[in-house]
Amino acid sequence: MNSSSRRPSSAPFDLGVVVPLYNKESTVARTIDSLLSQTERPRRIVVVDDGSTDGSLGAVEPYRDEITIVQQPNAGPSAARNRGIQELDTEWVGFADADNCWHQGRVEAVRRMVEQHPDLDWLTGRYHRIDAAGTTSIVPTLLGSTDAPGEAVDYFQWAATGITGVHASETLVSRRRLLEEAGCFDRSLRCHEITFMYLSLAVTKPRVGVVGPPTVDIYFDRSDSLYSSLQGSSTAMLAYGKALVRLSAKAGSRRKLIRANAATALRTALWLALKDGSLAVTREIIVDFGWFLGLRAFLKGHVRYIYQSLFARAEKDYRA
Repeated sequence: MNSSSRRPSSAPFDLGVVVPLYNKESTVARTIDSLLSQTERPRRIVVVDDGSTDGSLGAVEPYRDEITIVQQPNAGPSAARNRGIQELDTEWVGFADADNCWHQGRVEAVRRMVEQHPDLDWLTGRYHRIDAAGTTSIVPTLLGSTDAPGEAVDYFQWAATGITGVHASETLVSRRRLLEEAGCFDRSLRCHEITFMYLSLAVTKPRVGVVGPPTVDIYFDRSDSLYSSLQGSSTAMLAYGKALVRLSAKAGSRRKLIRANAATALRTALWLALKDGSLAVTREIIVDFGWFLGLRAFLKGHVRYIYQSLFARAEKDYRA
């Protein structure tokens, strides 16, 4: 794309965008084009290649004069996003996965929201959710009018209404200092790290801005995505539950709510571990986090663990 056809802003919003990249050779150029084509361009764009093994680096090379390209050994999406945050010196930070697209007016819409609510430290917003069949829906639901340019809400009150689709990295924009205060993305998580980031920000600053008009196209249900490969993993769910337990220790008045989320994650991890016969995961949950499970789940898990352990030992003895 010819840079002369793009319309730069005379007074750019102090926003930097992090693009975590891993094996997205066929889509990353489209993502970068959507960032460079903004009516109000981000001040900086950092692409962090997380050890891609395809031609992703070659696909971003033509943009080297307009973006910053960083390479690192594969360490997961959280580590890649954190590296991008470290590279930026902007007041605000946004995120763009290498297989999704920003609408041309997204930066402008975010800037307007910040100007209308200068006390806000982080924002999310609505987006086009595009599934594997190409069906498009708009999520999440606003508390007020869907025609509004945006609104400021208490994250926990908003989430309590039962809305879905809130936790998208593409719609997250935060002051860099707040991301750093929240500890940035948890590197122990390769799944559910976005939801955990939202919760970490909300524990520190419950009030969040929600950009009303959809400003991002997000493609879901990709069979090759990391989330698709890990969403049914007991190990991944256990890591998420453990992260929530750590967060609950500093959640203040929200401690009870975060602990409830941790209990749900740990019970799910236990169910997955029992289903798959993952004895090590089952034992860790029962021994280290039994008090989070509730009596019924704890007893059921403990009994099934004993049964599976005895069966595994008998099978081992038989083969010996």
